[in-house]
Amino acid sequence: MSAGPGSIGGKDRRFPFLPVALLSGIVGAFVTRWLTALPYGNPDSHAFEAIARSLLAGRGLVYEEPMLGGLSFFAYRSPGYPIFLAPLLAIGGIPLALTVQGALAGVTAALIGRLGERLGGARAAWCAWALALTWWPTWVFAGQLLSESLYVTLSVLVLTALLAALRASKGPRAVALAALAGVLTAAAALTRSPGAVVGVALVFGLLLLSPRLVVPYLVAAVLAWAPWPIRNAIKLGAFVPLTTNAAMNVFDGNSPVETAACWDEMAAHPERGELGFERYFAERTRREVLARPVELGRGLIWKGVHYVIPSGRKPFAWMLRAVLLVAVVGLAGFASVRKAWLLPGLIYIAQWAVSTATVVGDRHRYPGEWLIVLATALTIAAWWGRRAEAETHTPIAQPTG
Repeated sequence: MSAGPGSIGGKDRRFPFLPVALLSGIVGAFVTRWLTALPYGNPDSHAFEAIARSLLAGRGLVYEEPMLGGLSFFAYRSPGYPIFLAPLLAIGGIPLALTVQGALAGVTAALIGRLGERLGGARAAWCAWALALTWWPTWVFAGQLLSESLYVTLSVLVLTALLAALRASKGPRAVALAALAGVLTAAAALTRSPGAVVGVALVFGLLLLSPRLVVPYLVAAVLAWAPWPIRNAIKLGAFVPLTTNAAMNVFDGNSPVETAACWDEMAAHPERGELGFERYFAERTRREVLARPVELGRGLIWKGVHYVIPSGRKPFAWMLRAVLLVAVVGLAGFASVRKAWLLPGLIYIAQWAVSTATVVGDRHRYPGEWLIVLATALTIAAWWGRRAEAETHTPIAQPTG
């Protein structure tokens, strides 16, 4: 089977996915269980666990926020991760949940290697896998009760399914794979809201590469997503496509007000209710835009740059900057890398756009970092291939005299 559209490496099949995935999964399970386990490293972890336990208790996707006097939230958090978490808590509690998350992160590293193989050959595969497996933020987030690890896995599966659909080109298999990608996109969007923007970006990519796959992709995505807004309309009496915290995230990311102050405001007025908070922060955001548009514009530019190039001297930042530099050189210098990175690039741009419009930080940057890893691996494979080609065609010096 040949590599996918824009392939650098052709028909090289020397990346044994199943053994590598098994090894990576074992390593990942060990790392998160014994080295990085910090289940409540983020305040959001308590909410995700509360929703999962509410599911187990038969109360559905709802939790009571203690900071707000026990106010019930029905759609403030995305449902995907609590649904994933609930059975793990029922079977083995938090230790099992973190172990499974680590194993899943390890398998995802192997999947990223498989993508590297399909787009750039065996060298790209091994490089992508090695970088993904040593990417320390992966294990930090897999060791917490947070949605990022599951979201990255779903994002990788979306791209894998789409590339498979494009290789199939025509026939029922291509349609089925495009539909599978649509279902996975909906699952990603219901795990973290930026997945919806990623889906929009991928529609544009399919329009460029294979317009006939757009319809099955969209239909499957909409059908898989539809039960959530229907449920929200029943529970809240309003159309809530994803969550009820979007306005707060936009306000939090674009105003001088700290996150804690937003929660203090909510705690002071619990009578507004879940939908009332969304309307309140939407109005506050509108006033911010009207009051200081120039300052807001500068802030957006700074956030856009900061998303790509993190500031500060955190221990891992140097590796991110080095990998980013290699990726940029490859995208600028190799047409084959640019062509292979078309769909991954659209996913990265979508992630960048959502974070720039809301909040930029390590947690928000992480879901797009595997795409930089992939571009770096493709760059190394392209450079290595050009070097090997140059050595092959080096003329033999002729004797003189």
